[in-house]
Amino acid sequence: MKSHELSEELIKAIDVLEELNKDPAMREIALSREMALRDYIPKMRDAETEGLEKGMKQGLEQGLEQGLEQGLEQGLEQGINLATHNIAKTLKLQCLPIDSIASATGLSIEEIEKL
Repeated sequence: MKSHELSEELIKAIDVLEELNKDPAMREIALSREMALRDYIPKMRDAETEGLEKGMKQGLEQGLEQGLEQGLEQGLEQGINLATHNIAKTLKLQCLPIDSIASATGLSIEEIEKL
């Protein structure tokens, strides 16, 4: 848009504004609209902020819950694995046949031989 066209549009807008400003009812409508917008915008910002905070809190809670579940599952699995290896090691020290130890513990013969 050319600066000449812009200035013509601005002049027209100013003329319309001046015309509307002469009418008290139109001034009241414009004032009411302006006040409503001034109230609306902060409320929308507050609602947006509240929504973001709520979403972040909910996401954090879900993440922590999932992390805790995974940690417990991994810890339990590691504990069972350690206990199984300890039992196999004890049975091996008692000179039980390796194939019997493998059958009883579910470990492979290679794993038991490494103990």
